[in-house]
Amino acid sequence: TEPPPPTTAAGRGPQLRVIKLDPQKPKAVYKVNAAPGLATVIQLPEAWTTTPTCGDCVFGDGKAEAQLWRLDVFPDTRTLSIKPTRVPGADAPASAFVTNIDVTLDGGLAVTLFVELTLPEAADARVEFTIPDADRGDAKLTKRERELEARFEERVKQRSDERMLSAF
Repeated sequence: TEPPPPTTAAGRGPQLRVIKLDPQKPKAVYKVNAAPGLATVIQLPEAWTTTPTCGDCVFGDGKAEAQLWRLDVFPDTRTLSIKPTRVPGADAPASAFVTNIDVTLDGGLAVTLFVELTLPEAADARVEFTIPDADRGDAKLTKRERELEARFEERVKQRSDERMLSAF
């Protein structure tokens, strides 16, 4: 399935925002502004290592119980779409409509999206995260370092086990 198209508005209204990720900050939090009746599309610069998690979301076409947000995940296009499951009211004031989405990218960057309800004219229709080309190597280096570290730990453990067994 395809993500919903971005909402556009002339003049004031939901907007496109582009945010550059900094590989020197492997863990960072970014605010996303969402509005009732509007799906906010979030484009990530690379695939994620595991399915993104969301504290107060129903995923896809699941039935919302008490969740205040719906999150659709599109791995093929590296996009997420989030929108409120209902409008604020007496039982759920606007201040209750906050949640976090946690995503770990293949390159090793961990991104937390702090999603907050706002007025439609202040909402993000689309948020595109980028990694500048000059920094892509640094982000990938993090992944390579993790892989090398894991292989090294495995070799050390294997050698340690061999020594223990040869002692008997």
